[in-house]
Amino acid sequence: MNIREFETWVRRLRPSLQAVARRMLADEDDAEDAVQDAFLRIIGRIEQIDDIDSVETKRYVSLAARNAAIDRYRKRIWLRR
Repeated sequence: MNIREFETWVRRLRPSLQAVARRMLADEDDAEDAVQDAFLRIIGRIEQIDDIDSVETKRYVSLAARNAAIDRYRKRIWLRR
């Protein structure tokens, strides 16, 4: 996957991932940060992605975003202590 393909892919997926993160975090800024964190995790494994439109890849991306949102939520709670 070249950089243009990746950018197009990110633009296509970002809205749905942000919607999930926003519902989980109830905060637009935290949701944006969580999605950014998820894409950073994905970049680290980009060589392992064969087909960006496969069900497996979509599941991985969704889980990465969900897990990043959970991490943000936990961090928010920890910082309030």
